[in-house]
Amino acid sequence: MNGYIPQEIIDDILARTDLLELVGSYLPLRKMGKNYFGLCPFHSEDSPSFCVHPDKQYYRCYGCGKGGNAIQFVMELEALPFPEAVEKLASRCGVTLPERRMNREDDAKAAERKMLLRMHADAAEFYAAQLNANLGGAAGAYLKRRGIDPQLALRFKLGLAPEDDWQALAEHLRRKGYTPAQMELAGLVSRSAKNGKYYDKFHGRLIFPINDYRGQCIAFGGRIIGEGEPKYLNSSQTPIYNKSVNLFALQLAGPAIREKDAAVLMEGYMDVLTAHQYGITNAVASLGTALTPEQVRLLKRYTTNAYISYDGDGAGLKAARRAIDILREQGFSVRVLVYPQGMDPDDFLRKYGAEGWAKLLQRSLGPLEFMLKLAENKYDITDVVGKGQVVAELLPGIAKTGSAVERESFIRLLADRLGVAAETIYADLRKSGLNIAPPPKPKTAPAPEILHRQEIMPGVGELLLRLALEDVNVCNRLTAEAQQGDLLDEKGLQLLNIINKSDYDQVPAHLLSRFNEDNAGLREFLLKLLDVELPDENRERLAAEYFQAAQANRLQKRIDVINKEVAAGASNWRELLTELNELQRKLQQLKG
Repeated sequence: MNGYIPQEIIDDILARTDLLELVGSYLPLRKMGKNYFGLCPFHSEDSPSFCVHPDKQYYRCYGCGKGGNAIQFVMELEALPFPEAVEKLASRCGVTLPERRMNREDDAKAAERKMLLRMHADAAEFYAAQLNANLGGAAGAYLKRRGIDPQLALRFKLGLAPEDDWQALAEHLRRKGYTPAQMELAGLVSRSAKNGKYYDKFHGRLIFPINDYRGQCIAFGGRIIGEGEPKYLNSSQTPIYNKSVNLFALQLAGPAIREKDAAVLMEGYMDVLTAHQYGITNAVASLGTALTPEQVRLLKRYTTNAYISYDGDGAGLKAARRAIDILREQGFSVRVLVYPQGMDPDDFLRKYGAEGWAKLLQRSLGPLEFMLKLAENKYDITDVVGKGQVVAELLPGIAKTGSAVERESFIRLLADRLGVAAETIYADLRKSGLNIAPPPKPKTAPAPEILHRQEIMPGVGELLLRLALEDVNVCNRLTAEAQQGDLLDEKGLQLLNIINKSDYDQVPAHLLSRFNEDNAGLREFLLKLLDVELPDENRERLAAEYFQAAQANRLQKRIDVINKEVAAGASNWRELLTELNELQRKLQQLKG
């Protein structure tokens, strides 16, 4: 293949590649906190100083200093040039690489993607404003009836597509400069066959914005407020949206998933909203489809523990059975929440609350116990034939269980439940020809000793730059304030300039691929920034505090200069003291 690969394809490959899984296939790793450590493959060492950060998708050795994303790892370890490393990862994650150089068509696709993201952001803002203006109407009454308070609606950026004006969104987007063809491509409008006019696809519905894991709005779901079908309507696939590779609310639930080291998988938007309302902030949902391997790989960046919380009806139980297999294939530890017949998570939480949820978690079932429960409901275990049917249905699940302890414990439980000898189940297992899954190979290393490395204590400018790597609003404001020359040093300004000049998507691991050998110093600087752990709190508030601190620093520096000049006997001391009083007043206001 040729040497050029479009940046959007490189970003897609990195998004589909689980760095922890990739590195773990080459060397043993051990979890410490939320990161994983192992012996560095790039230099000789006795104590592990090589660290993989699954949440940020980069690695770094604190011994030899090497670091980067998945592409750099393959390049370094296998001594491959950049195009071949990308090709190897593309093959690994199923991405087809183009066999041609960048042309006008590629430029057009990149521009189209940016336009679609802007349009979805504009549409989300429009829908949210409509809901805010109509909280006293049917939409507000529906949310109140479902127990969703205004703050939660604001957090999820819920919206409303007007019922009485079918062309409100189309007209709003037209004023923003979008063409009808672009709106149709985005799946936001449909064209009437009768009069050729474009109307809002989601009119008369409560709107649920669907964001990617970075927080960019890429699609919408709509729930009809009054009577009508279908009850739920979702965006169709577009150049920026594929329902099989995204999870609803992951951008909000991510920090809680990491903190609790577990995700709660649900089926519907309202289930997730109700869960968050009751403090279950690690809840996410698949998007109008059964759970997919791509969604599980995305979730694996945050945790390898999952609670399946699907509806208690027949369809929900079958979906849970399928989800178990997909999760276990990706190495997840799985528990299943079993609701009373006919109840869904939303019903359960509104009836039993957080206390009932805690008890439900305690009664959750492991995969084999859950499958046994399903089989017991399906067959008569008091009957000889029924017992044989139960065992036959469970044998594949038993064979897939990698843990010998879990497998043997369950076989004893099953034998006791059916009133048969455990050896008869082992005999059926042997006769079936199913191969018992070997225990997973331990990817562990000796416990790391104390890691000797200098902790980074960046100034407020670097903290803002760290935030700017993941937030375009912070990046824009920092760019404006950095012009004063006292926030960032030369490297910081260079990095900010690169972010602003490239089609950067606010994913720092993707940015690592954009540095060539001439930018090695900047790449090292970026890795040090990524090592900075930001508090898991409201990033908007955090940015405001950092900008306020930067302003306070600026005032304090000028105060220090004035004090020195006055102490040195400056002739204009009266003017300086007046300025000093004003600066001190402003500083006191900032400090509250």
